[in-house]
Amino acid sequence: MKTLIRTGKPPIQIAREQHESFNAPFSGFYTKLLEVAKHTTKIREWNGPKRIVGDKAPIFEKTESITVPEGVSLDFTSKRVVMHNDHVRIYF
Repeated sequence: MKTLIRTGKPPIQIAREQHESFNAPFSGFYTKLLEVAKHTTKIREWNGPKRIVGDKAPIFEKTESITVPEGVSLDFTSKRVVMHNDHVRIYF
């Protein structure tokens, strides 16, 4: 991990590329990289892109239909609305 950090590459990019090779989830690997980077010396200057803009993996997979268990109703009529000075709460 320290050798990857010493390249100067941003930790988020390292985590995206390397978390599977370390057999770790992305968020845990990224957090560990940040902790190790605090105590790592001799980090080179990074001349590459700081951010990579691209397609992100969807958080939820799209499905054709959802099977709702029996007895569950999906009526979205509000029971109560409470207005505050900076937000509104709608209770269903």
